[in-house]
Amino acid sequence: MAANNPDQTPQEALPEEAQMAANNPPQESLPEEAQMATNPQTPQEPLPGEAQMATNNPQTSQEPLPGQEVSGDPNMEPAVSSTEAAQMATNNPQTSQEPLPGQEVSGNPNTESAGSSTEAAVTEQDDTSNSNPMMILLDPSGVHGKEQFRIMDPIGTACNGSLQVYKAAYIADRCETYATLNLRDVFVTVKYVSVYPETEVSMNLRARIEKNGLIPDHPNILGTRNAFFYGGNMCVVFPFMELGSMQSIVTNTFPDGMLEGCALVVLRETLRGLFFIHSKGHVHKEISCGHIFLNAKPEIKLAFSASVFELYEDQDQSSSSSSSSSFLPAASICEWAAAPEIQESVNSEYTQKADIWSIGITALELAYGGLTVMNREVLENIVAKINLKKKLPKKIKKEGDRMRDKMACLVPTGGHFKKNRFSKEFENLVVKCLDLDPTKRPTADELLQDAIFTNLNLNVRFFAALVRD
Repeated sequence: MAANNPDQTPQEALPEEAQMAANNPPQESLPEEAQMATNPQTPQEPLPGEAQMATNNPQTSQEPLPGQEVSGDPNMEPAVSSTEAAQMATNNPQTSQEPLPGQEVSGNPNTESAGSSTEAAVTEQDDTSNSNPMMILLDPSGVHGKEQFRIMDPIGTACNGSLQVYKAAYIADRCETYATLNLRDVFVTVKYVSVYPETEVSMNLRARIEKNGLIPDHPNILGTRNAFFYGGNMCVVFPFMELGSMQSIVTNTFPDGMLEGCALVVLRETLRGLFFIHSKGHVHKEISCGHIFLNAKPEIKLAFSASVFELYEDQDQSSSSSSSSSFLPAASICEWAAAPEIQESVNSEYTQKADIWSIGITALELAYGGLTVMNREVLENIVAKINLKKKLPKKIKKEGDRMRDKMACLVPTGGHFKKNRFSKEFENLVVKCLDLDPTKRPTADELLQDAIFTNLNLNVRFFAALVRD
């Protein structure tokens, strides 16, 4: 028909918009996230698998646009070449290929995703498989100038599971910066949450960041490194504690409880951090084995406010234990094992003496390998017997207690290292912390001046060596 009627437009010609796209590539600038991804000084985001294939073989993809007939003219260029398809994929390198929960899938392949990768990461916090491990957070006013943090793996949660916590890699904008860093400083821990719209979770994190800002750096406190806004997210960065929490260490290395000397090392370092917090007029409220961490330096640090979170490993172990035997979860021990004056009324003011009670509970966690109780009443009965007899119940030795036997051979014999029993000094320490009358509990400074700590000749390096072995 085209040959019979030259005035009629051929049916197989490209639509006008497609011709314009083929002859005149788009002039609009890339979105901000895409510009970052393609910036030579910024680590490139890998293209999706199909886009990479299209880029490597620009002449192989000859697929027509949806609804478009294939032209029989061999000289006619395709409406959208494979190179342009790769460019379209590059424009949204961080957009998840999976639809967001509740989002309808459009039949138009050119339809843009309804949400950015940042929104997707926040929306899908409860599903770690949907998190974007390649996302980059940018702090424009970091310690070393412009700093970037590449999100890696989710490692835990905060705010009762409503906020995901990630391991991230620090990316310096200058190669010279890496020469000033220790290897352990390359990896960090990151929390971030969208502030549009502002939610209870974002307001909670904001308050915690502000509280951290009131406490100067201290070697026994896990403080924040950076706090900034980026891409509609409030972000906080703090050191990565690669050897885990005391809860994970107890579970994996000391399942039947630490020897007394090791428990005292942990309590001493924790009390040093707590004393510093109390000296600044603050309270902690969340002291437990799960919030005391060990790094490879080695250092023992007490997480505080914005740096408090629960490792997935701890949560899995806690959930497994509680589901199989109906025990209260260790991950929420700060709530169900709180001081009696806090349990009696929801309006009770949390005081520094309530923190001391939590030190006593933490001592029991370390000594017994955790507190396995079915309800609060069982815990109260244990504490009542401790206060009545002024001594701790004996630990029943379990099968396979080889680590305790091994450690007994490594350390000097004496009161602190007798198997399956505690020294009178250790028992007195716990009894004082678990006094039902908060006014009779000692302060953190008074505990540190106790002879059981001043005469302790073990250090964190010795403790870390046992953990690594």
